[in-house]
Amino acid sequence: MGWGFALVLALESVVVIFTTLAWRQTIQPGRRPPFLSLAAMRIAGDGVNALAPAAVVGGELVKVGLLSRSLPAAEATGSVGLAATAQFLAQVLFVGIGALFVRGGALQPRLRFLGTALLAFVAIFCAVLWTAARRRSRKDGAPRWLGRWPFLRDLGGQVFGALRERPGSLALSVLVFLAGWSVSVAEVALTLALLGAPVPFATAFSIAVLAVLVEGALFFVPARVGVQEGGLYAIFLALGLDPVHGFTVGLVRRLREVAWGLAGFVILGLLRRSGEVRAAPDAVRG
Repeated sequence: MGWGFALVLALESVVVIFTTLAWRQTIQPGRRPPFLSLAAMRIAGDGVNALAPAAVVGGELVKVGLLSRSLPAAEATGSVGLAATAQFLAQVLFVGIGALFVRGGALQPRLRFLGTALLAFVAIFCAVLWTAARRRSRKDGAPRWLGRWPFLRDLGGQVFGALRERPGSLALSVLVFLAGWSVSVAEVALTLALLGAPVPFATAFSIAVLAVLVEGALFFVPARVGVQEGGLYAIFLALGLDPVHGFTVGLVRRLREVAWGLAGFVILGLLRRSGEVRAAPDAVRG
């Protein structure tokens, strides 16, 4: 790939922009930290998720810790939790919609059934969340049984309050996260083009959707060791493509994750050392 790998690395910055903008939507307007500060927190947390043997939990805890310098702990925890939920729903939507249009050969009927089931799951999940948010039993929006634990009560108030008062912002967060997941299609197409094995858009779309499906199903694997390489090898084989190219795409994505993950660890070290995560003026007054 030569210097073309730099293009793959640069493309990830688009994902960072989308995911940061989506995360900001989960924070109450007027209390949002500056975009660059939030982007730094995002990169640091994602770096821990990508490289540390802590599945996807460690990076979220890092984001909570960093955001807590700008916002109260309950509000920071609620924001990270809502962002993780929105990203999960966007991932399910991406796979669900994609599975309906993927060219999967013999897998096509099963993929269409899976896509329909996933879209139904999103609809039911959102309906349950909305119902739970509407049925508040305390003025702060938290369920009554959380009153025994002040932190959980405040956290519940933040989460259920956001669902009740700002559903439009949270829906926008899901859509922006969906845009971030869609960048993977461009990454697959770009990588294969740089490898001298270009594919049509429909094929790149199918590869990206199936790759996200495999990664989502194996999310519990620490640092996703071997998931991308082996998964893409199998996907290319199933689609009638050269599996060696699939393994190579997986390796390129792994190298991209390592590069951004190392950058995340550097940013995390700088943030923890300097403590220069500025709070928004309203957050300071709050």
